[in-house]
Amino acid sequence: MECYQIPVTYQTALSGGSPYYFAAELPPGNLPEPAPFTVGDNRTYQGFWNPPLAPRKGYNIYFQAMSSVEKETKTQCVRIATKAAATEEPEVIPDPAKQTDRVVKIAGISAGILVFILLLLVVILIVKKSKLAKKRKDAMGTTRQEMTHMVNA
Repeated sequence: MECYQIPVTYQTALSGGSPYYFAAELPPGNLPEPAPFTVGDNRTYQGFWNPPLAPRKGYNIYFQAMSSVEKETKTQCVRIATKAAATEEPEVIPDPAKQTDRVVKIAGISAGILVFILLLLVVILIVKKSKLAKKRKDAMGTTRQEMTHMVNA
């Protein structure tokens, strides 16, 4: 495995077409004990920006250590991860709470329409009943008048 000898920032890699960039430089004095490191955390380390990873892009992630004593520098690196490019959108799992809200809305609207129809039917029945009662009343009055005329005749 060949290590990357020249540190390249993300901005330089973008403008210069470099296939790699350094996401961080962590001097040993800043690491008194092991600490987690997140690739793509959008932070800057010793002048190297660790940009968020693009979901549709593939990455090979390397850990590289450099050791210098007097005029001699040794570099070791190892690929610690590979991130493949996402080819499609992740499957969206519907939120049960939103589905329940939708069902409640539909049920509420349906119930409202049903109540409206029932009220309309009740009003129609009342109007028809009152018209029928009025017709009967008018019919009774006419019949009495006819009987009166017959008796007097």
